[in-house]
Amino acid sequence: MGLRAKTSDTIYAGGESSQLFAEILETGASVRMRATGPSMVPLICTDDLVTVRKVPVADLAHGDIILFINHSGEAVVHRILRKRLRRGRIYVHTKGDA
Repeated sequence: MGLRAKTSDTIYAGGESSQLFAEILETGASVRMRATGPSMVPLICTDDLVTVRKVPVADLAHGDIILFINHSGEAVVHRILRKRLRRGRIYVHTKGDA
């Protein structure tokens, strides 16, 4: 599942919040949330509002800003540096701008 941020900063939300975001996005709705963390400064700063919507992973490209759930269950917004296909799965390598 790829989530493209229309605006951006790094969003950290854990556990139930991340699950709730995913469930809402599955309905086709967009989600607005307040950003925290410095990893996407200066494009996105703490307290900026970020709007995300679900898009097909195949539509994502280098330079896109995406929201994803990391291994700790936190929602994170970063920029795509590289996208590749491996063993039939699409993988994206991301990094914050800061």
